[in-house]
Amino acid sequence: MPKRLVVVDDDPVIRMLVSEYLNAHGHELTVLESGTECLETLSAADPLPDALVLDLIMPDMTGFDVLQKIRADERLKNLPVILLSANADSEKDARQHDVSADYYLLKPFEMPELLKAVDTVTTAD
Repeated sequence: MPKRLVVVDDDPVIRMLVSEYLNAHGHELTVLESGTECLETLSAADPLPDALVLDLIMPDMTGFDVLQKIRADERLKNLPVILLSANADSEKDARQHDVSADYYLLKPFEMPELLKAVDTVTTAD
């Protein structure tokens, strides 16, 4: 079933590859390049997207900063988040920041892994 996704990554190549792949699998995307854009888009979103695909390292604010603001926001706190990181310790680092993503993908990742992550975080129990 197609999902509404927000994809945030400062790398234009990653944005293009991820958006082409997810679009090819029928998902509806909003593609952004910064944490600031992400928070502005989510605060105005009605309805909320089904999930957020979020890069960890971005120039304006880290994915941890964005995730912390999302988890602190009553309206956004349950939004499923897939965190993309080149850092193998990102899950441990997230705990140190007192935030958690719903799924962690280590860059470089295979596109089918991303599709699996989207299916995992958007499938109701």
